[in-house]
Amino acid sequence: MPNFPWDLLDHSNDEAAVLLSPEYHDFALLERVGLPEGHPWREDLPQW
Repeated sequence: MPNFPWDLLDHSNDEAAVLLSPEYHDFALLERVGLPEGHPWREDLPQW
């Protein structure tokens, strides 16, 4: 069993799982969420 969350420190943040509920996927790019300019999710939103 992994030593969560410490095992995630050895990996790139690009490899980390998104631990959000699926309902939040549609909210991720709304202006009110406040993703800053240049945030990687504005260009390539991960699936979860």
